[in-house]
Amino acid sequence: MKSSKQPGFWQTLPGVLTALAGVITAVAGLIVAFDQMRARSARELEAEQSPTVSRSAGADRFDRSYYSELRALADDLPQGPVDPPLEQIEAHSVKELAYSFRVPAGIRTLALRITRMEEAGDIPLHLK
Repeated sequence: MKSSKQPGFWQTLPGVLTALAGVITAVAGLIVAFDQMRARSARELEAEQSPTVSRSAGADRFDRSYYSELRALADDLPQGPVDPPLEQIEAHSVKELAYSFRVPAGIRTLALRITRMEEAGDIPLHLK
């Protein structure tokens, strides 16, 4: 009787292709994991750095002050500012800005409405 011995799984084409696919998957997973670790450490390093902001910094570090956030309410009719300053200031900082409003003569009530993130507050102004 002849003994016919079949080749092992690793010596067949499907076995070799399966092993190769496993190695490629493992290498790709390691590359992604190392890239994520590198990106996380870079973000942590950036957060630890000085809070000073350069002109090229991202928009998330700045608040913009636009004239649409301020209105003069002349007899409850909103009036926009004239020539509003459109300056960029660092978030959570204080800067003095001047706003001018033209309101009609003969008004009875005047208030300043400040709107920020869908919340509005009115400051009544007394007329003499």
